Amino acid sequence: MAEEIKPTQDIKSETDVISWQIPEYRGEEKTKLWYAVYSIIGIALLAYAIFTQNFIFAIIIVFAAVLIVIFDGGKTEILEVSISDKGVAVGKEFYSYDQIEDFFIIYQPDEGVKNLYLEFKRFARPTLPANEPSRYSWLFWLVNFARTRFSIPLENMNPVVIRKNLLKYIKENLERTNIPLSEQLTKLFKL
Repeated sequence: MAEEIKPTQDIKSETDVISWQIPEYRGEEKTKLWYAVYSIIGIALLAYAIFTQNFIFAIIIVFAAVLIVIFDGGKTEILEVSISDKGVAVGKEFYSYDQIEDFFIIYQPDEGVKNLYLEFKRFARPTLPANEPSRYSWLFWLVNFARTRFSIPLENMNPVVIRKNLLKYIKENLERTNIPLSEQLTKLFKL
């Protein structure tokens, strides 16, 4: 962590639960110029895919465009994040500590970055609530099948308190001191 902060919250015991709310999706604000440029690039890539008869690439381009439109036009839900002695819950998904390899916190106030990153062991699958319809559970499993890292904004939470609590259960990766490249690219391209 770049800067040491004084803890304002204190954890009384291992059974205490730390919780806060985050938006389900946090995207960058896009201008009409952004949509115009990316539409031209998308159409050019789609034409290239059809010209080279690479139909899988064409399907991927169309799928990506649909996802961008859905995420930009949809209303963002608020998710509850909880860290307890049993694991980490984000919305309806719950990850026990035996599924998590390690964690790291990136705190760079000058750049507006204050995130908790959880690195998962291979093929970590979340536990879903018992009242979740079973016909949709396969979708949660599929989405999380290849997930290796999960980024959680800390919002107004004190990173020192979060770190102190997580260190009781999992190890910290002190080598990770920068924002992951995938997240930097997402921010750069405003995706």
